[in-house]
Amino acid sequence: MNILRLATWLHEAHTPVWLLAPEGSPTAQEARQFPDLPFAHFASSQKYFNLRGAYRLAAGLKKKEVKVLVLAQAKDLYLAALAKSLFYPALKLVYLQQMWLGGNKRDLLHTLVYGQLSAWIAPLRVIAESVRQKTRLDPTKIHLIPLCFDTARFVPGEGAKKRSPAGLAIAPGCLFGGACGGVLTPAKGRNI
Repeated sequence: MNILRLATWLHEAHTPVWLLAPEGSPTAQEARQFPDLPFAHFASSQKYFNLRGAYRLAAGLKKKEVKVLVLAQAKDLYLAALAKSLFYPALKLVYLQQMWLGGNKRDLLHTLVYGQLSAWIAPLRVIAESVRQKTRLDPTKIHLIPLCFDTARFVPGEGAKKRSPAGLAIAPGCLFGGACGGVLTPAKGRNI
């Protein structure tokens, strides 16, 4: 839910935000917890060459005076790139990458779609390098920014004491470890 967390943080900082998500999606369901966050359902029934959807998206963005569209799912890039190139050239597109980039994306379609991007945000150096290698995207558009990391948990205080080994009732000097999140494999970029 990085995109929702980012949207709520921007909204709390009084930055104009308008969150779009398909109805019934996890983002849409989670967004209900934030009634003050401007939200609209938007879904495209087809992935490629959806002229009607691109027109509707561009018209909605123009109506709301949206100048920058941040995308978090690769499948949304096609519609957004089409909307920008045909109906709203002034729109800036930013892709907020959250997963490892699959195979080679140097073909004509990906080159045209990625060419519409103003910025590509990668969460890890190894992922940014993968984007450089697997796409024809201008390397100056690739930015390394760790995604929505809640730094409050590292601020010393009562919360830190509760999370410390003593707070967890672990004996001093005891060696312990753990893993978080998914499968630790090189294919997912989780081998470092």
